[in-house]
Amino acid sequence: MAHTIQSCGSWGYDDWFLPTQYEFSELRDELTTINNAITSNGGDAINLSNSYWTSFNVSATEAKIYNFNTGSQSTQPKTNQYYVRAVRSFY
Repeated sequence: MAHTIQSCGSWGYDDWFLPTQYEFSELRDELTTINNAITSNGGDAINLSNSYWTSFNVSATEAKIYNFNTGSQSTQPKTNQYYVRAVRSFY
């Protein structure tokens, strides 16, 4: 999945990445501002009811997900289906 994100080159940029659970927490802290920027540029806002894959691999078969509604993270099998939210650097 990470290779696909890096090679997609969406919107003229090739520096997209899958955030860690800690970066998702930072996104959640600034969610209103970030969603305004996303939607003003034609993207879909981050939905609080969705959980997203993070870049944190627990093992070959498990990874962390981040729940925007609760701000929590959990380990899930990679065979489960969750949303993916690629981001560009925001530091």
